Amino acid sequence: MSGVEVLEGPGDEPRDPRGVRRRRLLVGALALLLLVGLAVAAVDARRRDSETARVAACGEEARAATQRSDTVLSAMVDYLRPALAAIPESSGRDSFYALVAGEAARVRPGLQRALEECRAVEVWSWHDDLREQRAAYVAHLAAQLGFTGDVAADGRVLYADDPERAERLAELRERAFGSRE
Repeated sequence: MSGVEVLEGPGDEPRDPRGVRRRRLLVGALALLLLVGLAVAAVDARRRDSETARVAACGEEARAATQRSDTVLSAMVDYLRPALAAIPESSGRDSFYALVAGEAARVRPGLQRALEECRAVEVWSWHDDLREQRAAYVAHLAAQLGFTGDVAADGRVLYADDPERAERLAELRERAFGSRE
């Protein structure tokens, strides 16, 4: 037996070509799955970055429109307070309320543009934090737009005591912008 080369050991069974092929297919499928997973992760990361930038832009637009609205309406309250205090409620206040309504009508387009911009931002459903932030901006802008619409229709609304509405607007603002506003 000196010239005989033994390729298989005494307990080794011959390799089944079908088993080898199955292993190769399994390894190939796993490699393909890994590549697809990496590609999906890369696409998701790029999309998330894009969504983050668009939600941030929406937030800045919402903040600017809200601040403009608040500034104008607060200025009208402060400006007209002495005049309204001097005139009895039963006479002559309509022209003052018409001024307030006109100013509210002027700030509404900015709120409307911000609302449309935020509604146009699309966020993938599994990006929960971005979707929730976008929804907070939309809810706040819609409520602010509704309020200014009511004031634009009748300036008296700005001077009416409506604690529920004020609380709801404050909650929506807090959700959208945090405690900084």
